[in-house]
Amino acid sequence: MGVGPRVVVMKSSQGEMGVGFRESMGWGDVGLFGGAWISQRPGSRYALVALFALFALFALLVMAGGPAGAADLDSTPTADEATPDEATADESTAGDGTADDRKADDRTADERIAALEEQVKILAAELSAERVAVAVPEDSEFDPVWGVGPSASKVYRQDGGLSIGGYGEVRFQHDPKKDDIFDALRAVLYVGYKFSDKWLLNSEFEFEHGGQSNVYVEFLNLDYLHSEALNFRVGLILLPMGFVNQLHEPTFYYGASRPEVELTIIPTTWRENGAGFFGRLNSRITYQVYAVTSLQGKKFNASGFRGGRQKGFKSLANDWSFVFRTDFEAARGLDLGASVYYGNQGQGQELENIKVGSLTTTIYEIHAEYKLHGITARALFSQAFVDNPNALNAGIEKITPMVSTGYLAETLLGGYVEVAYDVLPLLLPETRMSLEPFFRYERLDTQASMQGDTYARSLEFDQHIYTTGLQYKPIPQVVFKLDYRRAVQESGGALLSEQVQFGAGYVF
Repeated sequence: MGVGPRVVVMKSSQGEMGVGFRESMGWGDVGLFGGAWISQRPGSRYALVALFALFALFALLVMAGGPAGAADLDSTPTADEATPDEATADESTAGDGTADDRKADDRTADERIAALEEQVKILAAELSAERVAVAVPEDSEFDPVWGVGPSASKVYRQDGGLSIGGYGEVRFQHDPKKDDIFDALRAVLYVGYKFSDKWLLNSEFEFEHGGQSNVYVEFLNLDYLHSEALNFRVGLILLPMGFVNQLHEPTFYYGASRPEVELTIIPTTWRENGAGFFGRLNSRITYQVYAVTSLQGKKFNASGFRGGRQKGFKSLANDWSFVFRTDFEAARGLDLGASVYYGNQGQGQELENIKVGSLTTTIYEIHAEYKLHGITARALFSQAFVDNPNALNAGIEKITPMVSTGYLAETLLGGYVEVAYDVLPLLLPETRMSLEPFFRYERLDTQASMQGDTYARSLEFDQHIYTTGLQYKPIPQVVFKLDYRRAVQESGGALLSEQVQFGAGYVF
C-alpha cells in the first residue's frame, strides 16, 4: 500500500486500542479466565504473572512434600484410610515397605530443591519477558502510522508507557572517478512514550557516518489524539511530501541510495519546527496540514533547496510556510496522493550585503503507488517555482564572479518511475523472504528555467538517472541491496557519474 492509506486507524479509547493491538498479536479479545480487562493494562499483566508465579511455587512446594503440610497431602493412603484389601496388602509387605515408599525415599531433599530452583528461574524469565514486551512491543505490525515510519509507529499501538525502535544502514560505493567509500551511513533510535490514550511523545535520534559527522534529532512530535478525523501535533516535524521524506527506513525504498529527485526538489530528510493537524476523513482519505518555519533562502543555489534546511536548530522564524498533503486509497493495492508547500523563504536576510528578497517558493508533488501480487510500482512528479531568484543570484555573483552556472533557477522539476517484482514466491510459495529485481528512471532539471537572460542555465543540471539492482530480505526487518547507478546529461548524453553500490539495513 502507499504512504497515506497504510495509516492504521486510531481508536478513540485506550480500551479499544488495546483490543485492536491484541487482535493483531493473535491474543484475541478475552484473556485468561475471561478477563479481557487484565491484558489491557501493564500493571494488571504484572499482577497476573506474579499471581501465577506464587500459585505455581505453592503447588510445587506441596507436591514436593515441603513444610506446608505436604506430608498430610501425600497421595499414598495411610493404614486407617486404606481399604481392607489395601490394608491386607500393606500388612503383608510391612517389613519390606511398598515400592512407592522406596521411590519416594530415593528422591533426596537436594533434588527437590534443584527442581524448585529451576521452576523459579523459568517463572522469573517469563515475568522479565512480560516487562520488556510492555516497553518494547513485538514487531507484530510494520506499517506506518500518522506520518512516521513503521518502526516509529509502535508507540501508537501501545496502551501506554515506553516504546523503543530504530533502524540503520551501511553503504559501499565504487565510483571509477573517485575513491571507494564504505560508510556507516546512519544508526537511528526511535523513542516514544504514551502518557495516556490522548497524549504521546515520539522522537528520532540519528547518528550519521559512524557518529563522526552529524548527530541530529530527526523529528520530535508531541501529539494530541483527539479523534480519527482530527489530531494535533507540535514539535520538529517531518514535512509530509513525497514517498521518502517521512518513510525513509532502508526496508522501504529501493536502492542503496534514495531517489535523487527526493533529495533535490524535495530536500529529504526535510524537517522544520512547527505545528498542525492530521487525521483520517474516512476509510480511504487521510490528510496532514502544518505551519512550519521557512527555509533559509540565502542558502539556495543551482542544485536546489537542500542547503536551506534549518533542521530545527535555532530556526529563523521571520518567515513561515504551510504544507498540506492528502492521500487516497483509490483501489485495492493502488494509492494516490499529492502535497504542496508554500511560503516566503527570504527570512529578511542578506547575501554579500544584498537583500535576497522574499524568495516566495511553491513546491508541489503528485505520487502514486501500486503494490499487489509481488509487484511494487511507484511514480512521482515534482515541480518548484521561486519568485524573483535574481535577487539572490546577485549576491551569489559577488561571491563567485567567475562562475556563471551556480545560480538559482525560477523553475525546478523532477520525477521518477520505479518498478520491482518479488520473484522468490514463485520458487518458495510459503517463504517470508523476498528477492526483488528493480529498475528506477529519474528525470531531473534544477535549472529548468531562469529569470530572464541575466544568468545562464547549465546543461549539467539537466540529467537522466538510471538505477537497476537487486534487493533481498531474509526477513522483513533486514535488507541487502546491490545496484548500478548511472547519470547522463540531457544534451549530448555525456556521462556525469556512475556507481556500483552495496547496502545493508535493518529496522526494529
